[in-house]
Amino acid sequence: LDWNFDGSMDRVEIYKYNPSTKKYEYYTYSTSWYGATLSKGINPGQSYYYKVRSVVTTPNGQKYYSELSDPIKVTPVLKVPTNVKATKYRSGVAKISWSKVAGADGYALYKYNSSTKKYYYVKSTKYLSTTTSYGLKKGSGAYYKVRAYKIVNGKKVYSNYSSAKYVRV
Repeated sequence: LDWNFDGSMDRVEIYKYNPSTKKYEYYTYSTSWYGATLSKGINPGQSYYYKVRSVVTTPNGQKYYSELSDPIKVTPVLKVPTNVKATKYRSGVAKISWSKVAGADGYALYKYNSSTKKYYYVKSTKYLSTTTSYGLKKGSGAYYKVRAYKIVNGKKVYSNYSSAKYVRV
């Protein structure tokens, strides 16, 4: 959640909507001037609703609260895999590796098809690297992308794609 923090405020209180009680309940607070990162108890691909209000404390300790904001809809997404590398593993086989994405259940690998000018799915893995010879011949090259996924309610929710990496095998 982002906001512009007024220097006279002590903090911003954050309330999260609880579908069971159908009420906004106190969730946490932030003293940041620009916003808060909310990560506990949330899943990528699911929408959550929040309201915020500012709190000001006078020099004598009396607290004043603003009205609650209008609802703010937040739909978290997984971060994009970074540090993607494509290297020759052996003749005709590429190795693709990347950095871990917090909260991810796995990763999906995609290869560029120069005939269709599109990327297509190659395979999924739970590891931070994979090898593939799919559609590769000795001396050929290919572009690869990877994206993270999390399984939410039995469905895969994906991050955006990483940048493309080229490898000649």
